[in-house]
Amino acid sequence: MKCPVLFSIACFTLLPAFPQNANVQVNRENKTIAVTAEHTMTVEPEIAILRLGYRNTSSQKETAYRDNVRAAAEILKALRDAGVRDEAISTESLRLERQEQNEQRLVKPELLQFEAYQVWNVRVAAQEAQTIIALAVRAGANEVSNPDWTVVDQVELEARAYGAALAKARKIAEQMAVGFGAQLGDLVYATNNSNPLFSRFYSSSLQTSVSEVTGGAIRKQEPVLKVFPKKVERRALVVAVFAVK
Repeated sequence: MKCPVLFSIACFTLLPAFPQNANVQVNRENKTIAVTAEHTMTVEPEIAILRLGYRNTSSQKETAYRDNVRAAAEILKALRDAGVRDEAISTESLRLERQEQNEQRLVKPELLQFEAYQVWNVRVAAQEAQTIIALAVRAGANEVSNPDWTVVDQVELEARAYGAALAKARKIAEQMAVGFGAQLGDLVYATNNSNPLFSRFYSSSLQTSVSEVTGGAIRKQEPVLKVFPKKVERRALVVAVFAVK
Protein backbone atom coordinates (compact mmCIF):
# COMPACT_ATOMS: atom_id res chain seq x y z
CA MET A 1 0.00 0.00 0.00
CA LYS A 2 2.95 2.34 0.59
CA CYS A 3 4.47 1.97 -2.92
CA PRO A 4 1.90 4.07 -4.81
CA VAL A 5 2.37 6.94 -2.39
CA LEU A 6 6.17 6.90 -2.69
CA PHE A 7 5.82 6.48 -6.44
CA SER A 8 3.80 9.68 -6.71
CA ILE A 9 6.02 11.68 -4.38
CA ALA A 10 9.15 10.77 -6.36
CA CYS A 11 7.49 11.86 -9.56
CA PHE A 12 6.48 15.31 -8.39
CA THR A 13 9.79 15.90 -6.65
CA LEU A 14 11.71 15.45 -9.90
CA LEU A 15 9.40 17.43 -12.18
CA PRO A 16 11.23 20.81 -11.87
CA ALA A 17 14.42 19.19 -13.19
CA PHE A 18 12.87 18.54 -16.60
CA PRO A 19 12.22 20.89 -19.51
CA GLN A 20 9.08 23.01 -19.24
CA ASN A 21 7.76 21.62 -22.54
CA ALA A 22 7.78 18.03 -21.20
CA ASN A 23 4.73 16.86 -19.23
CA VAL A 24 5.31 13.68 -17.22
CA GLN A 25 2.43 11.64 -15.82
CA VAL A 26 2.36 8.39 -13.83
CA ASN A 27 -0.34 5.79 -14.33
CA ARG A 28 -0.52 3.80 -11.06
CA GLU A 29 -2.78 1.06 -12.38
CA ASN A 30 -0.83 0.18 -15.51
CA LYS A 31 2.61 1.08 -14.14
CA THR A 32 3.48 3.26 -17.09
CA ILE A 33 5.04 6.66 -17.63
CA ALA A 34 3.62 9.01 -20.26
CA VAL A 35 5.94 11.71 -21.53
CA THR A 36 5.27 14.61 -23.91
CA ALA A 37 8.37 15.98 -25.64
CA GLU A 38 9.15 18.00 -28.73
CA HIS A 39 12.11 18.62 -30.99
CA THR A 40 12.75 20.99 -33.88
CA MET A 41 15.06 19.67 -36.58
CA THR A 42 16.91 22.41 -38.48
CA VAL A 43 18.77 21.73 -41.73
CA GLU A 44 20.21 23.65 -44.64
CA PRO A 45 17.81 24.09 -47.61
CA GLU A 46 18.31 21.90 -50.66
CA ILE A 47 15.57 23.26 -52.92
CA ALA A 48 14.48 26.81 -53.69
CA ILE A 49 11.08 27.56 -55.22
CA LEU A 50 11.46 30.95 -56.88
CA ARG A 51 8.59 33.24 -57.83
CA LEU A 52 9.45 35.18 -60.97
CA GLY A 53 7.12 37.22 -63.14
CA TYR A 54 6.54 39.95 -65.66
CA ARG A 55 3.98 42.76 -65.55
CA ASN A 56 3.24 45.35 -68.23
CA THR A 57 0.51 47.77 -69.24
CA SER A 58 -0.77 49.29 -72.47
CA SER A 59 -3.72 51.35 -73.64
CA GLN A 60 -4.57 48.55 -76.07
CA LYS A 61 -5.47 45.03 -75.00
CA GLU A 62 -3.73 43.40 -77.94
CA THR A 63 -0.53 45.36 -77.34
CA ALA A 64 -0.46 44.49 -73.64
CA TYR A 65 -0.96 40.82 -74.46
CA ARG A 66 1.63 40.75 -77.26
CA ASP A 67 4.30 42.54 -75.20
CA ASN A 68 3.75 40.19 -72.28
CA VAL A 69 4.02 37.10 -74.45
CA ARG A 70 7.25 38.40 -76.00
CA ALA A 71 8.83 39.18 -72.61
CA ALA A 72 7.70 35.85 -71.16
CA ALA A 73 9.32 33.98 -74.04
CA GLU A 74 12.65 35.71 -73.41
CA ILE A 75 12.52 35.00 -69.68
CA LEU A 76 11.65 31.33 -70.17
CA LYS A 77 14.38 30.96 -72.79
CA ALA A 78 16.93 32.33 -70.32
CA LEU A 79 15.78 29.83 -67.70
CA ARG A 80 16.01 26.92 -70.14
CA ASP A 81 19.43 28.05 -71.37
CA ALA A 82 20.56 28.00 -67.74
CA GLY A 83 19.55 24.34 -67.45
CA VAL A 84 16.13 24.71 -65.82
CA ARG A 85 13.88 21.94 -67.13
CA ASP A 86 10.28 22.59 -68.17
CA GLU A 87 8.95 20.27 -65.45
CA ALA A 88 10.57 22.54 -62.86
CA ILE A 89 8.54 25.53 -64.11
CA SER A 90 4.85 26.03 -63.36
CA THR A 91 2.51 28.97 -63.88
CA GLU A 92 1.25 30.43 -60.61
CA SER A 93 -0.66 33.40 -62.01
CA LEU A 94 -1.77 34.55 -65.46
CA ARG A 95 -3.86 37.64 -66.00
CA LEU A 96 -4.95 40.08 -68.72
CA GLU A 97 -7.42 42.71 -67.56
CA ARG A 98 -8.37 46.34 -67.72
CA GLN A 99 -7.33 48.42 -64.74
CA GLU A 100 -10.15 49.40 -62.40
CA GLN A 101 -10.94 52.77 -60.92
CA ASN A 102 -10.38 53.21 -57.21
CA GLU A 103 -10.52 56.00 -54.64
CA GLN A 104 -6.78 56.60 -54.75
CA ARG A 105 -6.55 56.65 -58.55
CA LEU A 106 -9.28 58.54 -60.38
CA VAL A 107 -8.55 58.27 -64.10
CA LYS A 108 -10.71 59.07 -67.07
CA PRO A 109 -12.19 55.84 -68.48
CA GLU A 110 -10.51 56.40 -71.85
CA LEU A 111 -7.12 56.59 -70.13
CA LEU A 112 -7.42 53.34 -68.22
CA GLN A 113 -4.88 50.80 -69.35
CA PHE A 114 -4.83 47.06 -69.83
CA GLU A 115 -2.52 45.10 -67.58
CA ALA A 116 -0.90 41.77 -68.46
CA TYR A 117 0.71 39.71 -65.74
CA GLN A 118 2.47 36.35 -65.49
CA VAL A 119 4.17 34.67 -62.50
CA TRP A 120 6.04 31.36 -62.53
CA ASN A 121 7.18 29.04 -59.77
CA VAL A 122 10.67 27.81 -60.62
CA ARG A 123 12.12 24.90 -58.67
CA VAL A 124 15.93 24.88 -58.57
CA ALA A 125 18.73 23.71 -56.31
CA ALA A 126 19.15 26.10 -53.37
CA GLN A 127 22.72 26.98 -54.35
CA GLU A 128 21.50 28.03 -57.82
CA ALA A 129 18.80 30.42 -56.60
CA GLN A 130 21.01 33.51 -56.74
CA THR A 131 22.14 32.83 -60.31
CA ILE A 132 18.67 31.97 -61.65
CA ILE A 133 17.11 35.11 -60.17
CA ALA A 134 19.82 37.26 -61.72
CA LEU A 135 19.39 35.61 -65.13
CA ALA A 136 15.61 36.05 -65.06
CA VAL A 137 15.84 39.71 -64.10
CA ARG A 138 18.40 40.34 -66.81
CA ALA A 139 16.08 38.65 -69.33
CA GLY A 140 13.25 41.00 -68.38
CA ALA A 141 11.53 39.70 -65.24
CA ASN A 142 10.26 42.65 -63.22
CA GLU A 143 8.45 40.73 -60.47
CA VAL A 144 10.52 38.82 -57.89
CA SER A 145 8.96 37.75 -54.60
CA ASN A 146 9.90 35.64 -51.59
CA PRO A 147 11.12 32.13 -52.46
CA ASP A 148 10.23 29.03 -50.48
CA TRP A 149 13.06 26.88 -49.11
CA THR A 150 12.66 23.16 -48.60
CA VAL A 151 14.44 19.82 -48.85
CA VAL A 152 14.33 17.01 -51.38
CA ASP A 153 12.88 14.42 -48.98
CA GLN A 154 10.40 16.07 -46.63
CA VAL A 155 9.25 12.73 -45.20
CA GLU A 156 12.81 11.83 -44.20
CA LEU A 157 13.23 15.16 -42.39
CA GLU A 158 9.97 14.60 -40.51
CA ALA A 159 11.11 11.11 -39.52
CA ARG A 160 14.38 12.50 -38.17
CA ALA A 161 12.54 15.12 -36.12
CA TYR A 162 10.13 12.51 -34.79
CA GLY A 163 12.99 10.14 -33.88
CA ALA A 164 14.82 12.90 -32.01
CA ALA A 165 11.68 13.85 -30.08
CA LEU A 166 11.06 10.21 -29.18
CA ALA A 167 14.66 9.81 -27.98
CA LYS A 168 14.22 12.89 -25.80
CA ALA A 169 11.01 11.42 -24.36
CA ARG A 170 12.79 8.16 -23.51
CA LYS A 171 15.63 10.00 -21.77
CA ILE A 172 13.17 11.94 -19.62
CA ALA A 173 11.26 8.76 -18.77
CA GLU A 174 14.49 6.95 -17.84
CA GLN A 175 15.43 9.73 -15.44
CA MET A 176 11.97 9.57 -13.88
CA ALA A 177 12.17 5.81 -13.41
CA VAL A 178 15.55 6.11 -11.68
CA GLY A 179 14.10 8.77 -9.40
CA PHE A 180 11.57 6.40 -7.88
CA GLY A 181 13.81 3.35 -7.90
CA ALA A 182 12.31 1.51 -10.86
CA GLN A 183 13.50 0.49 -14.30
CA LEU A 184 12.08 1.75 -17.55
CA GLY A 185 10.55 -0.90 -19.78
CA ASP A 186 9.51 -1.02 -23.42
CA LEU A 187 7.74 1.68 -25.37
CA VAL A 188 4.06 0.68 -25.45
CA TYR A 189 2.54 3.65 -27.30
CA ALA A 190 3.63 6.75 -29.21
CA THR A 191 1.91 9.37 -31.31
CA ASN A 192 3.10 12.35 -33.34
CA ASN A 193 0.95 15.40 -32.57
CA SER A 194 2.89 17.91 -34.61
CA ASN A 195 1.78 19.68 -37.76
CA PRO A 196 4.16 20.05 -40.71
CA LEU A 197 6.14 23.22 -40.31
CA PHE A 198 8.50 24.33 -43.06
CA SER A 199 10.06 27.74 -43.00
CA ARG A 200 9.49 30.23 -45.75
CA PHE A 201 12.11 32.71 -46.79
CA TYR A 202 11.48 36.32 -45.76
CA SER A 203 14.44 38.53 -46.47
CA SER A 204 15.28 41.12 -43.86
CA SER A 205 17.09 43.03 -46.59
CA LEU A 206 17.89 42.73 -50.26
CA GLN A 207 21.34 43.94 -51.17
CA THR A 208 23.15 44.51 -54.42
CA SER A 209 26.38 42.69 -55.03
CA VAL A 210 28.83 42.07 -57.85
CA SER A 211 28.11 38.84 -59.69
CA GLU A 212 30.88 36.25 -59.87
CA VAL A 213 29.15 34.17 -62.52
CA THR A 214 31.41 33.44 -65.48
CA GLY A 215 30.87 32.11 -68.96
CA GLY A 216 29.11 35.18 -70.28
CA ALA A 217 25.71 34.42 -68.75
CA ILE A 218 26.03 37.45 -66.47
CA ARG A 219 28.54 40.20 -67.00
CA LYS A 220 30.94 40.92 -64.17
CA GLN A 221 30.29 44.12 -62.23
CA GLU A 222 26.55 43.71 -62.84
CA PRO A 223 24.47 44.49 -59.70
CA VAL A 224 22.11 41.71 -58.66
CA LEU A 225 19.76 41.07 -55.77
CA LYS A 226 21.43 39.25 -52.90
CA VAL A 227 19.43 36.25 -51.66
CA PHE A 228 19.83 34.92 -48.14
CA PRO A 229 18.43 31.38 -47.82
CA LYS A 230 16.73 30.44 -44.57
CA LYS A 231 17.19 27.06 -42.93
CA VAL A 232 14.38 24.52 -43.11
CA GLU A 233 12.69 23.46 -39.90
CA ARG A 234 10.50 20.53 -38.95
CA ARG A 235 8.90 20.40 -35.51
CA ALA A 236 7.83 17.10 -33.96
CA LEU A 237 5.71 16.80 -30.81
CA VAL A 238 5.35 13.27 -29.46
CA VAL A 239 3.46 11.60 -26.64
CA ALA A 240 5.22 8.40 -25.58
CA VAL A 241 4.08 5.84 -23.01
CA PHE A 242 6.68 3.50 -21.49
CA ALA A 243 6.19 0.48 -19.26
CA VAL A 244 7.77 0.51 -15.78
CA LYS A 245 9.42 -2.61 -14.39
